[in-house]
Amino acid sequence: MTFYESVDPTCTPIVRSAGQGFAGILDAGEHAHIARNETGSTATVVAVYLAPPGAALRIDQPNPGNCPF
Repeated sequence: MTFYESVDPTCTPIVRSAGQGFAGILDAGEHAHIARNETGSTATVVAVYLAPPGAALRIDQPNPGNCPF
């Protein structure tokens, strides 16, 4: 999986292979990020959210314009 952070103006890919983990930039929900499978292989992502009951786990954001996709 390849991860991208909306707050990174250079859109630097953060690539993780099977068995590796990824934690966003001290992710407290202030910025958007995306995980993309940029390979031809099957990928599975397991996400863990530490959030109060009833909290939104997804907040759509406008395209930050820092990545070409």
